[in-house]
Amino acid sequence: MELDVLQNKLNYSFNDPELLQVALTHSSFLNRELSENTHNQRLEFLGDAVLQLYSSSMLFSHFPEANESSLSQARAYLVCEESLAKHARQLGLGQYLLLGKGELLTKGNERDSILADAMEAVIGAVFLDGGESAAKQLIYALLQENIDDSIVPEHRLDAKTTLQMTCSSIGTVEYQILSESGPDHAKQFTAAAILNGETIGTGSGSTKKMAQKNAAIDALEHIKSERTK
Repeated sequence: MELDVLQNKLNYSFNDPELLQVALTHSSFLNRELSENTHNQRLEFLGDAVLQLYSSSMLFSHFPEANESSLSQARAYLVCEESLAKHARQLGLGQYLLLGKGELLTKGNERDSILADAMEAVIGAVFLDGGESAAKQLIYALLQENIDDSIVPEHRLDAKTTLQMTCSSIGTVEYQILSESGPDHAKQFTAAAILNGETIGTGSGSTKKMAQKNAAIDALEHIKSERTK
């Protein structure tokens, strides 16, 4: 697939387009005999380091009164797998990824871990191709939207913790796995969030933990909806 549209979304045009192609090539796509430089793991390693540096710099400048602990937690919020996968989806990276047959069959191009790794690899590719300024510009563009949320403790909490805090005056939220389906390499779980014997949210995911998290998110959305009525 032509990469011009993706480069427009990145607001960066590669001098060496092959770097971008490597960033979008998952290791499963290749034969083991091929070089490490033909898939994105090395670029992912570099991109992770560049992302840590410039996200730290961004937070340091944006929150001059914040202490080290708050800044560390804010950075973790901004560059976690879920956040990076979200940015990857906004850019449409999934449609450009080159994956092996197994990953294609299990919709690897929709999986958070693969999308987040690809996002880091793209950042690494931009750094190699355009230098510090280009990488910094891309990272700032990606993170700017969520930077104010990152410093707010309530926003940094995971969904299950947030739900329990929200319901603490009523009771303890428990989780139950409702169903499990699919082959071992592509399991799908469905979970329910239960409060005082009543199901207040359901969610699905490729792991029990992800299903429980999505159930908590569903519950929080229902609670928010009820409060705004």
